[in-house]
Amino acid sequence: MSRLVLAWRPFVFELPRAMVTAHGALERKRGWLLRMEGAGVALGWGRRRR
Repeated sequence: MSRLVLAWRPFVFELPRAMVTAHGALERKRGWLLRMEGAGVALGWGRRRR
């Protein structure tokens, strides 16, 4: 049976200038960094936006 390890950590950073979107102006970016590791050398990084 293969094993999958999942780790996550939040991130937040200020933008140098506000980014205007259809949902309004964003002054900071935040989300989650995801790390998945499978059997052997399978490793992946990703992000989930909030």
